[in-house]
Amino acid sequence: MNPQQASDVRRFLVLLFTAGTTLLAAASANGLTATPAAATPTPTPTVFVYCTPPLCPTGNVYYCPDLCPGGCGTRCGTPTPVPPLPAIEVTPSTASFGCFGVFDLVIRNSGAPGSTLEIGSLTFHHGYSQGFYGTGFQWDLSKVTLPVSLASGASLRIPITFSAS
Repeated sequence: MNPQQASDVRRFLVLLFTAGTTLLAAASANGLTATPAAATPTPTPTVFVYCTPPLCPTGNVYYCPDLCPGGCGTRCGTPTPVPPLPAIEVTPSTASFGCFGVFDLVIRNSGAPGSTLEIGSLTFHHGYSQGFYGTGFQWDLSKVTLPVSLASGASLRIPITFSAS
């Protein structure tokens, strides 16, 4: 830039400054104030984190020990085996006898190996059968201490007698 151009630029800037000052003074005299424009914030994108779960060996499952947003923190683990369920089997399911009868009521855990059947209470009911209200039934619970735990295949025998007299 030559000296003449530099001088022209300086004069232009002084003129611009003078004009701006004059406008502000005039606005101020009329009760107007200059308020700088508020900067409009630029929105920042929301970041979503997604993690790739690890490759688990055969027989393992995914689990999250705490919070795992987006799958981050997911681990592999061996599943806790569910204990086998017990199954109750009561025999005889029916009984037929004359005016007198003796039999054992058998309660058996027919569940899978490793299962346990817990018996917390036993209730017997005098039912109606062929003209009798079952009042002739007697059961001997003297050798039963509750609660009873029966492993798979184990049974509990309760002697029962009936007399129609």
